[in-house]
Amino acid sequence: MTGLEKVTGKIIADAEADARELMAGAEAECAAVKEKYAAATEAELEKLREENDRECQSLIIRARSSAAMAKRNALLEARAALLDEAYALAERQIKNLNPEQYLDLLQKMLRSALKNQLAGEEESMRLYGEDISPAAYEVVLNSRDRETYGEKLLESYREGDGARLSPATLAKLRLA
Repeated sequence: MTGLEKVTGKIIADAEADARELMAGAEAECAAVKEKYAAATEAELEKLREENDRECQSLIIRARSSAAMAKRNALLEARAALLDEAYALAERQIKNLNPEQYLDLLQKMLRSALKNQLAGEEESMRLYGEDISPAAYEVVLNSRDRETYGEKLLESYREGDGARLSPATLAKLRLA
């Protein structure tokens, strides 16, 4: 080997050593960058998973709420239909009552209304010491019932259930 070959061999050997050193440094730097971005990617992926979970929970809550509202609406519709049917049946039954039964129904309604009114007056007196009794207890009937049953209703009430009431209360009972 000649001197020139030795020099060029040394230069090539040094260049290869430098290249290996540079490659090792570059590979180490590449591995560090890769590790850094892998961690960042994992963090971003975890963040996206959490957002996805929150959105799914929100969708589930909205779906349950929507289902509950639909159920509530269906129940309300069914209840309204049942009430309509019950009122229609009651109306048919009332229309089919004979006059004595109808008078008895009016008496029961009067008894219940007057009982509630007097109970409210007693409660007001007990709680507030305030007498809220009206000047008259007016029985309001439609014109047909007033003509047919008005006086009979008041007379039968005064003789029956009204006998337990004070004369002052009975004196206030009249047809509107």
